[in-house]
Amino acid sequence: MNLTDFDNALKAKLLNVFPNVANASEDKALEYSEDDVAQVSLPLISYWRLTNSISDSFRSQPAILRGREIRDIDNTSKLMYKELPMDLTYQIDVWSDRRYEVDDIMLELLLYFHEEPYITIKEDNMEKPYDFSFRVTDITLDIDLESFSDRGNLYRQVITIEFDNAVMVYPKAAKTVHNIPLRYIELRRGDEDI
Repeated sequence: MNLTDFDNALKAKLLNVFPNVANASEDKALEYSEDDVAQVSLPLISYWRLTNSISDSFRSQPAILRGREIRDIDNTSKLMYKELPMDLTYQIDVWSDRRYEVDDIMLELLLYFHEEPYITIKEDNMEKPYDFSFRVTDITLDIDLESFSDRGNLYRQVITIEFDNAVMVYPKAAKTVHNIPLRYIELRRGDEDI
């Protein structure tokens, strides 16, 4: 499991609300072509990962330090995985040339996030997928009235969400030395028993 898995899971969640979704920064979401004209399908939801920092909140968890057992590979090895805790922040932008569309889509997103504040990611080595919860931390209406004369009416609502329980999971094969059974033998020193 990697950071792109989080990006893709968030896109899948946003597509449940509206079909025009792009993983793009604010600058790239409405990128202009060579002749300074952009043909953009609106309304649009764009999203972008702003931060991905290592979290200190899980520092002593066994899954980080030692790893966790997943399943047997064969008689001598088990598949183990370790978790690296991360804090992720995403910016979600809702764009339209009509303010009521921006407001409607933003409201729909907020209600959906309130009812289902998580994304689901499938890890290939696990039977059940992971659910990672997030919270909405900020909502901002961003309208640049000065640019209306240059590029037309363009309204934007900005929603910021944070995952403070994300983990990067990396599996590895581990020897299972601790599963070798103990047995007793007699050692002799010369003619006497030890």
